[in-house]
Amino acid sequence: MRKRWRAFLRIGASLSRRTSSTRSGCGPYSVKAIFVKSHDGLRPASDEAVRVLARYRAGDEVLLEHKRGRSAGNHRRFFAFVATTFDWQDTYDEIDIWRKVLEIAAGHFDAVIDKRGETHYWPRSIAWDELDEDEFRALFSKVVNAYLARYGAGLSEAQINLVVGF
Repeated sequence: MRKRWRAFLRIGASLSRRTSSTRSGCGPYSVKAIFVKSHDGLRPASDEAVRVLARYRAGDEVLLEHKRGRSAGNHRRFFAFVATTFDWQDTYDEIDIWRKVLEIAAGHFDAVIDKRGETHYWPRSIAWDELDEDEFRALFSKVVNAYLARYGAGLSEAQINLVVGF
């Protein structure tokens, strides 16, 4: 199975004077691109990654910050879970609000205290750049468990089996 890595390519200020930024006329820049790890290194996984590599000549130094990419299939499963459970509830009218309720129930939030001393909960981002695959899997598991703990008593056996199957 091929592993995907999200690579962040940045030419530092000291390198920008002698590498591609002098050719393009712009200062230091940061670009995100997805690469696939192969037996002989990293290979571009998208047209954008190919364009990123084309900016550099052989021998150019590139600073690489890496983050393991997320599984698109797991991402789709998460949103299928949210959509399925949204259809079973009648409290919220918007699926995005329902998703955030589930994330907060799973503990994926920041607490904010207002001037009156009241605490409000804001769900953290689940953007691809914010969570790697391991973090996203852990969140997904917590969301399923929080859903079952909070709403499981009202589910049929078939519904519970469906939820657990996610």
